[in-house]
Amino acid sequence: MNDDYVYTVLNVDDDEAGRYTKTRILQRAGYRVIEAATGAETLRRIAQERPQLVLLDVVLPDFNGLDVCRLIKSDPKTSHTMVLQISASKVTVSDWISGLEGGADSYLTEPVEPEVLVASVRSLLRLYQREEENRRLVQAAQERERLLQSTFEQASEAILVCDNQGRISRASHRATMLAGQYPVGKPFADVFPLELGPSVRVRFRDPTSGSRASLYDLANVETDSPREASVVRCDGTRIYLLFSCRQLQSEKDFEQIGYTVALTDITARKRLEEELKQRMEELKVVDRRKDDFLATLAHELRNPLAPIRNAAAILQRMHVSDPELQWCRDIIDQQVSQISRLLDDLLDLSRITRDRLELRKERIEFARIVQEAIDISRPLIEQYEHDLDISVPSEPIFVVADEVRLTQVLSNLLNNAAKYTDQGGKIWLTAERQGLDLIIRVKDTGIGIPEDKLNEVFEMFSQLQRSLEQTRQGLGVGLTLVKRLVEMHGGSIAVRSEGPGKGTEFLLRLPIIVDHVLETTAAIDNDDVHAKAFFRILVADDHVHSNESLTKILQLMGHEIQSAFDGEEAFRVAEQFAPRVALLDIGMPKLNGYDLCRRIREQPWGKKMILVALTGWGGERDRQRGLEAGFDGHLTKPVPPEQLEQLIESLAQN
Repeated sequence: MNDDYVYTVLNVDDDEAGRYTKTRILQRAGYRVIEAATGAETLRRIAQERPQLVLLDVVLPDFNGLDVCRLIKSDPKTSHTMVLQISASKVTVSDWISGLEGGADSYLTEPVEPEVLVASVRSLLRLYQREEENRRLVQAAQERERLLQSTFEQASEAILVCDNQGRISRASHRATMLAGQYPVGKPFADVFPLELGPSVRVRFRDPTSGSRASLYDLANVETDSPREASVVRCDGTRIYLLFSCRQLQSEKDFEQIGYTVALTDITARKRLEEELKQRMEELKVVDRRKDDFLATLAHELRNPLAPIRNAAAILQRMHVSDPELQWCRDIIDQQVSQISRLLDDLLDLSRITRDRLELRKERIEFARIVQEAIDISRPLIEQYEHDLDISVPSEPIFVVADEVRLTQVLSNLLNNAAKYTDQGGKIWLTAERQGLDLIIRVKDTGIGIPEDKLNEVFEMFSQLQRSLEQTRQGLGVGLTLVKRLVEMHGGSIAVRSEGPGKGTEFLLRLPIIVDHVLETTAAIDNDDVHAKAFFRILVADDHVHSNESLTKILQLMGHEIQSAFDGEEAFRVAEQFAPRVALLDIGMPKLNGYDLCRRIREQPWGKKMILVALTGWGGERDRQRGLEAGFDGHLTKPVPPEQLEQLIESLAQN
């Protein structure tokens, strides 16, 4: 369709809310939309505004939408107007048939997705445009002889008139230029040996035309078929055409006296389409390289981050008394955590754009998720000296969720509240059950959101007051992740704010489990039952600082450690040292971590060894590949010391 022309759509619906929704959808798609609520008003607005398409509700208060459609189609002045009937109640096959037989060009049932509505309108307007072009050609072909040549020269297409034998009797100047030769007196099939496009549908073929399309073939192309063809001209160049062919009839007895042919050179457009297709393929390659780059970047940055975090953890365990050293240690740990979160956001963004974000759902108590989110966000909340008020139901509430991802949702919202609230503010985290749903609110006394920006906060890379709030760091993808993750859990999220300086409130709605049997278990202090366990642990990593710092941390925990710096050495140490646990880097020289894991599993002494991948590659595909290789777990660098301790504790309990 012509991008410079704004089509007018008449939206007819007696339901004000539904009419408003469809109007907004079509306006966003670039159409001029006028409205009507009754059948009488519809006919009046068509006569006044001459819309190209009518979006017509079947059920109207004064008379049936089917009758309105018949009136539109029976009037010669409006018969070419496209009618797209839509109904929320007339949804059976017989209703569809009645609508289409009544003259409607298409039929939709509500509710309808915005994309489907816009695509249907575009499709009908394309058909409207083609029919308009064909109508102009037919009118031009029926002009009197004395006006025919003038019409030829004024037409934007190349026009030819042929007799019943297919010999060209008249051609416009455009047709002559398009043919590259003087065409009059020559067979049309010789001047324009058209090769029809693969999607062109012909109702009746001329059995004598062979591989070339005859005028009979062109005249019998189905009405809704594409009309594209290509031809090799006399100079050897190939051009692409849009064609339209109509039979000429005498005014006296309507006997066929020949054909009129209209040709439009679309060679430039086809070349642009091919170029666009090539560019799309190039963009796919670039996008794939971008994803590979992000994964590699995260891996390469995590490798140096690991020894930095490990060094900070060692200082923590050494109980440094100097306040300045403590401050330096805390700053290092906080900034490493911040960089790790940014790397995770980058990779999550990449997975979202490719629809590769997967959830590992399980039945879990919501209070546990709340506590984990608070633990993650507490350092940032305390840094800004905020007051955190928590209110959750006392009775157990269970959800089916990915524990890590749902914790990420709450911690992102809490972090957002902390960052966008001035020093010493207040944050509320509340949850309550409403029927089969769990309503979660995260509210703050922060900078608030202008009303015209509320719809933008969940968009990718959206940040408020970017130029004024430089201290509020982030990539602008956190809330996009939150919205996507909530929706993947079958929930919804909304945002409220009374304006700048008046705080912000996020409302989450999640489905809960109600058909569960509560199990009561005695609370047992593991410290009273299990003595602290120590293990023989192998650390294999070719990054020297990562290897040495992790070894130091594990030794401070009381474990017996052996190190290796390549895959072959790691295999020999594993065989001789017989560790209970092996932490294996993936990208090691001589033998990578996957192959090392497989080789260890093949040995009798390695079948029960706990093998954990410790790597900078943190994608879901990397985790799955590790499980397939035989790893028991996957840790992404830099690993917090607490996570290592949890791993050791879980091994002790097992």
